[in-house]
Amino acid sequence: MDTVTHALLGTAIAQAGFRRKLGPKSLIAGAIFASLPDTDIFLSISSDPTAMIKYHRAATHSLILACLAAPLIGWLSWKICKKSGSWIMWSLLALTALFSHDILDLCTTWGTEVLYPLTNTRYSLDALPIVDPLIILPLIAFLLSIFILKNLRLKRILAIAALVWCTIYTCTGLTFSHQALLLAESSRPNGFKITQEKAIPNVGTILLWHVVLKDESGNFFTTSVSSLKDKVFNEQYYKSVNNPRIEQILKSDKFEIFRRASSDLLLAQTLPENNEVTFIDMRYSMLDSKGSSIPIFFFNVLLDKTNNEVLSVERPLPDRSKVGGIEVYIDAIFN
Repeated sequence: MDTVTHALLGTAIAQAGFRRKLGPKSLIAGAIFASLPDTDIFLSISSDPTAMIKYHRAATHSLILACLAAPLIGWLSWKICKKSGSWIMWSLLALTALFSHDILDLCTTWGTEVLYPLTNTRYSLDALPIVDPLIILPLIAFLLSIFILKNLRLKRILAIAALVWCTIYTCTGLTFSHQALLLAESSRPNGFKITQEKAIPNVGTILLWHVVLKDESGNFFTTSVSSLKDKVFNEQYYKSVNNPRIEQILKSDKFEIFRRASSDLLLAQTLPENNEVTFIDMRYSMLDSKGSSIPIFFFNVLLDKTNNEVLSVERPLPDRSKVGGIEVYIDAIFN
């Protein structure tokens, strides 16, 4: 999720469970603690095209490392706040806030290394989009109540209500994701044997999903699903390109990190004579002005002309000019 949502969630956690014992400074601390994992974004600022994939949502988003870091963060906070409260309570606040960040990111689609260093596998529950107004707006309303209301008990009740809402909403996203998969499976072509599947929330809402199904031959079937109407549309079938050079790229050490980050949901789109191959990251799509689903993320791979080794991999920015306006998405969800 976005960093603002994480910070607001950390403040709500502090208000709900820690302010009475740690004082008002815990609200600021909760926001800081819950934002700390996103400091890995500074490691991603590099000319290396793999930097974002290597470092974002990796070690700093590990639940295991959070358990090790929380006591140290709690002790430092206890010292900074002149030993008010107890370092155990500060450590519990740090642990809870860090966990809230890691678990919330786990519920999105990018993939999070929550079990690092035991494994660098990226896990994702695909329950929430990266930014969701129905998560952030209730948290903003709660934050405003801190400045408006004077009754501490009422503030705590509102904080608990905000946390309960976020939990219920996330569980609803998980339910809708499963429902979208079932609807897409029922509309797949005859004989399409599914080996991988993924339902991804689209454009800031859990009411519209992009579903990707992959078969044993590497072919793809994708659909859009409206959870509100139980409607399946934009069915598309993509034929896999079978070529030794494609297999060589997929097995290449230089391409391995991109393949892993994309959960192996990559389709070779072209095989031009100039030794460039374009892969579509099938996980993500958006609707164009006509309401049709279009892919938005690609990997361009340049091969050596002599031995076909991978020379470079680029991930160009998506062309936003082809994306439809908000009215297109409203129509897809409600009509």
